[in-house]
Amino acid sequence: MMIKSRVKNWGSEWAQQFKEDLQVQKSSHEVIEGRIWSNQDLDPTPPEKRNWTWMNYGLYFIGCGFNSWTGGSSVIGVGLGWKTAIAIMFVTQAISGLCCVLIGKPAARYHIGFPAMSRTVYGMYGSYYQVIVRAILAAVWYATQMYAGASYLEICFKAIFGHHFTDIPNQSKGKLALEDSLDSKKMSTSQTAWMVIYAMTSTISNGAAYIESFSDMARWSKTPHGYMLPTFAVQTVFNPLSAVFGILGTSALQVKTGQIIWKPWDIMSYILEQDFSSGTRFGIFLLALLWIGTTVCQNFSSNLIPFGSDVSMLWPRHITMTRGFIVVHLLAWCICPWKIYASATTFLDFMGAYGIFMGPAVSIMICEYFLVCRGNIFIPSIYIGNSSNPNYWYTRGWNIQAYVAYIVSVGLCFVGFVNRVGADVPDAGVKLGYLGWFLTFPTGFIVYYFVTLVWPHQNAKNVKGLRFEQNAIEADALDGVGMGSEEDGSGGGFNTKDQIVVKSGIQVEE
Repeated sequence: MMIKSRVKNWGSEWAQQFKEDLQVQKSSHEVIEGRIWSNQDLDPTPPEKRNWTWMNYGLYFIGCGFNSWTGGSSVIGVGLGWKTAIAIMFVTQAISGLCCVLIGKPAARYHIGFPAMSRTVYGMYGSYYQVIVRAILAAVWYATQMYAGASYLEICFKAIFGHHFTDIPNQSKGKLALEDSLDSKKMSTSQTAWMVIYAMTSTISNGAAYIESFSDMARWSKTPHGYMLPTFAVQTVFNPLSAVFGILGTSALQVKTGQIIWKPWDIMSYILEQDFSSGTRFGIFLLALLWIGTTVCQNFSSNLIPFGSDVSMLWPRHITMTRGFIVVHLLAWCICPWKIYASATTFLDFMGAYGIFMGPAVSIMICEYFLVCRGNIFIPSIYIGNSSNPNYWYTRGWNIQAYVAYIVSVGLCFVGFVNRVGADVPDAGVKLGYLGWFLTFPTGFIVYYFVTLVWPHQNAKNVKGLRFEQNAIEADALDGVGMGSEEDGSGGGFNTKDQIVVKSGIQVEE
């Protein structure tokens, strides 16, 4: 009996220790008992980690720009000419760059990531939907980039081993992709116009991945404006140039072979098939190796970090960003990303489909920051998950005004989304789906502004009389880091557990 008792006690102690090890260290902002609303990854970035300068942001977007090759070449794959494809890329990348600058402003000014920012706009509970949607997007994009990196690795092996690698027998008889080839299409003027809209919507939706994720990069900015010029310039100039290479390469191969070879790894494979000399193999090996490096770096910054940030908000007591990295890597294998790359049409359908959800999510956040709250964020309130929250509790944790605008915007194009995922809808519904991001983005902005104008929420009332970014300016003057500090007794905006003092001068329950 004594042995059994000892084993039982040992098991209980081990289980308790394991449970404690899984828990994340409490945040300095966690002063409310009960539900956990923060951890160190959700807190504002401390001063010592705000070290990104214009050079970091420039290099970041240059690395991301390599992904534009696929986006640009896929436009050729749906039957549009190379001149049209190039024009589409320059226009959409300029818009994407401007949106990144706007959505990055609150993150760079207050040093908070997307999950924390979403609470200020959608409410403490309402933000969960937005974070879950972005986490799903990040997981899907992580999977597609992982597949792209594996495809470049395959090219490296082909360059080294030749047919000894490609002729390995397939004992499991599996098939990883649907290899469709698309011929050049002859279209009427109307068909061409709608195809241009379709391609633009899909391409800007591709950029929406880092538009929404950019706040998780902008929070590290050394200065409130240091990220702006490199972000806009590189997105407007370099990224389209990367796409131009993809467009011209795909167009040239189409003339030579009569096939549309739009994926970079397929182009490299084709070159090896035509010329397997040692010089060509070495050159292709180096090129594929370079692309592996850029793919891994982009995947880490644009997908791993956003996913880790999102899941750390969903389960702040047990999940950190690092643990989120492990989770998304396991999820990637379940997504079957090779099916997304099955053809240029499939790829553009995938990019365009989720754009209707991303467009209004971002535009409503931009509207809230620049027009509704006039650049004033109350950092302490981001971590208060009950009705004592004077700014972001809204209606039982939901900003109803924001979701009215969101639902109206998404509803306009939802029929088109249904079409893109396989359902048959009327032609008018298909065309609404083509408009996608370009319809839902401005609609969300406009509807939210007018809804809050005639039906202001509590936070809109709280900022009346405040200058633009007055909270940030006063906090900088107080402690030099953009928010309160524990040393001055404010605890980043808190006095005690039962007293909340917001630095704009609004004082609520004691």
